[in-house]
Order: sequence, then structure tokens, then C-alpha cells
Amino acid sequence: RTLDGLRAIAVLLVLWFHLPMAILPGVLNKARSLFDPGYFGVDFFFVLSGFLITRILLVNREKGVPLRVFWVRRFVRIFPIYYLLLAVLAALGTGALIWPAALYVSNHVYTGYPLTHTWSLAVEEQFYLFWPLLVGLAPRAIAGRLVAFVAIPAALLTAIGLALVYPPAEAGEIMVRVTATRMLSLALGGLCAVHESWLRVRPRRLWSLAAALLFVAVPALLSKGHLPPAAWPVARLVGATFASTAVFMMVLALPETSLPGRLMSAGALPRIGLISYGIYLYHMPIFHVFGLSPGDSPTAINAVLAVLTTFAVSELSFRIVEKPLNGLKDGWSRQLARPA
Repeated sequence: RTLDGLRAIAVLLVLWFHLPMAILPGVLNKARSLFDPGYFGVDFFFVLSGFLITRILLVNREKGVPLRVFWVRRFVRIFPIYYLLLAVLAALGTGALIWPAALYVSNHVYTGYPLTHTWSLAVEEQFYLFWPLLVGLAPRAIAGRLVAFVAIPAALLTAIGLALVYPPAEAGEIMVRVTATRMLSLALGGLCAVHESWLRVRPRRLWSLAAALLFVAVPALLSKGHLPPAAWPVARLVGATFASTAVFMMVLALPETSLPGRLMSAGALPRIGLISYGIYLYHMPIFHVFGLSPGDSPTAINAVLAVLTTFAVSELSFRIVEKPLNGLKDGWSRQLARPA
């Protein structure tokens, strides 16, 4: 449940980032300029996905569950409300390009509002497609080596290559959106899953590793203006990813009986985390409807109504569509797990 709390914090950071600055108090705008909530919100999602998906794949392999079960369960969880939303937006004619989002390539092809946020969902879907082939077919020890010595170095080398080929601003934008570089966050989460039993035996290990990551992350994030321009996008990628992974490790180390653990695992946060996929998916179209898109003249009332509507629609979506399908996919999984 603490991880649900972290998922809730991640989606709330994204909502904060997408609210127009004109209607926010000055202190929040100043904090937003110093701390990029949208970047870190999405990065928390990536680290969480890497951890949870790798854990599922390793457990399935130990139980002899075929990969097709994993893919079907993922698709049933993701596709229904995603394509329902795309169909509604296509019928309404919002002006956004639907096909890049429909093909999960919106991290490479610009869709326009209100589907610009689907780039991160494209990264996730591409991850779901190829990651099982890397770690789902290998024993845990080999999977750990593949993550540590193939996936993580490949992400870093890709980032360095982009920094050498493209101008700094363009390289930074590409690094934010492409799966090859965001694999750094996903793979670090996966590495935590591979070594979860070792890490959980002594929570101090998690705290020590988190401190080590922050020791690298903080100077990297503060290095803008002190590095050659081409090096900054790589430093930002590494710094933000290490910081997000450190926060994830600290949350993983929290006992649920501690005060921070209770705050993360009780009250509204776990529920927000449970419906966070819907919140993330629906919030941009709903913000668009309430006049919160760039170029609009928003009001605080519009913003409040947009956020409340986002939560209400996400809750209804979970109860009416997602939860029933989650129940059905267990039965389908049992059928698919039988030998052919």
C-alpha cells in the first residue's frame, strides 16, 4: 500500500505540473520552477513500473506461467479505457492526432492537445512488449545480469550518443521521450525487483543505497551552468533518475507501522494510487474541456472543477470498467496458462 501511496504522489505531481501557472499561488509556481513536478511524477511511474513488472515476470517464470498470460493481463488492464478515450476524442474532433496515440508511438510523433501526455504511456507500452523477452525468459540471476550489464549501460550510452549528435535542447527533449533513455528508470526499478529479497532482509541496505544514489543525483541536478551544454541533458537524466529511484527505495524501506508508512498507506493516498491510471489518462482531455489548455484564459474555479471532474471520472471508470475487467482477466489467465 505504500507503493500505492507513491503512485498517488506521482500522479498528483503530474496534475500540479499541468495546471496553468496563472491560477496557482506564487509559492507553488516558484517551487515548480525549481522542482520539475511533471518530470519527477512520470519518473516515479517508470521506476514503479520497472519494479512491479519485473517482479511479476520473475514470479511467473518461477511458477511456469507463460509470457502470453502476462501480455494478456497487461492489455486487458490498459487497452479498454485507453481506446475508449481515443474513440470519444475522435468522435468529438478535438484536433489532436489520434493515430500516434492509437499505435503507441506518440513519444516519437507529436499528437497535439489534449493527447500530448500519451507519450509516457507509449514508453510504458513499448516496455511491456520487449521487457518480458529480456527478463521473463531467464533465471533470476541471469535476468539480474541482463538488467545491470545490458539495459542500464545501453540507456546511458544512448543518452551520451544523443548528446553528441544533437544540439543540447533537442537532445534533452529526445531523452525525455524515448524508451531507450527512459529505460534507465525502468531498469533501475527492475534491478530493485531482482534483488528485492536481499534488500528487504535489512532495510538499512535500502537506505544506504538511496543515500548513495542521492549523493550522485543532487550534484548532477545542480550542475546546470557548470557543465558543457552538451553534458547537461545527460546529467539531468542521470540525476533525476537516481533521485526518483532513491525516493522509491526509501518508500520501499518504510515500515507500514511507522508514521511515514501510515501516511503513505492510509487515508486517500492509496485510493488515489489505485485509480491513478485513469487520473493520468483522463486529466488532459478534461483540462482541455474546462479551458486549461495553453492559450486559454483559465480561472481558479475552472481548475478546481477540472480536477474534481478528473477524480470523479477516474473513480467511475475504475468501478464500471476497470474493476470488472480485472476480475475477468483472472479467469482468462487460468485458461491461457494451461498447456496448449
